[in-house]
This record gives sequence, structure tokens and C-alpha cells, in this order.
Amino acid sequence: IACVLAAWVLALLVDPRTRFRGTGLEGPVLLLFLAIGCSLVVNTGRVAAVSGTVVKGLTFFATFFFVMYFVSSSITRRRTLDAIAMLLVIAATVVAVSAVVEWRTEYNVFDHLDQAVPLLEFSDLGSVSTPERGDRPRAYASAQHSIALGAALVMIMPLAVYLFRR
Repeated sequence: IACVLAAWVLALLVDPRTRFRGTGLEGPVLLLFLAIGCSLVVNTGRVAAVSGTVVKGLTFFATFFFVMYFVSSSITRRRTLDAIAMLLVIAATVVAVSAVVEWRTEYNVFDHLDQAVPLLEFSDLGSVSTPERGDRPRAYASAQHSIALGAALVMIMPLAVYLFRR
């Protein structure tokens, strides 16, 4: 993401065809960052104790907004937007199907991606804790936990409904 965003910023500076476009959410975004800044100032003692974690969290959080502005500036046609929405829904469907397969067979495809893509390296961080329900463990597919998987799949539902109606 950092490389893509850096290329986008360079394109904004060099290419006159590339323009920054707002999202209409600038007010709430500004208020959110102001609240975060005030929270950091008020809690300097706590922040100092875990400064590395705070910087990492803030950097990760800020990338969401950079990506939001990158997408709003890059996608200019409805057709492109629909294609990206369809790609996201198809990818989520693949994840959902793999979760069902994992639930039925207890085999997680995503744990073995390092065999198909040599650049990846499987890191078993003590395995994901998926407590059993009934006679099978909960599936987590590519997520960190089964609850995170469910949340991600539910977030894709509005896009799927939009594409279905369109």
C-alpha cells in the first residue's frame, strides 16, 4: 500500500491529469483526527509507555484514510466502481467458500498458500484459537479469528446487494 500511495502522490505532483478529489467526508475525518490528537495530548504519560504501539496503530489507521482518498481520486467512472465492487464480492465469496470447506474438512487453504506462492512464508503463531461448537472447531479461513471472518463477510453484504440490484 505504501508503494502505491507513494506513486499516487508523485503522480499528483507531476501529472496534471491526476487530480485529488474529495470524498465529502472531510469534516468528519478532520474531527476524528482532531479527537485522536487531543487524546494523545491528554494521555501523554500512557502514550509514552507504549509509544511504539501507538505509532504503529496511528500509522495503520492513517493508511485507511490515504486509501480512501486514493480510491476517490482514482475511480472516476461508475463502470470502474462496479468492477471493483464485483471483484471484492467475488474475493469474499472465495473466502466464504473456503471457510465452509474448512468447517467441513478442518483443512484451511490459507495455511498452505506458501506452497503455491514462494514469496509467502507460513508463520504459525501458536495457531488461531477457534473454540469448538458442537462437534467441529470454528472456521476462520484467511482471518485472524472466526469473529473477524464473520465481520468481514458481513461488511461485504451491502456491496453484494448493490450489485444484485444493479
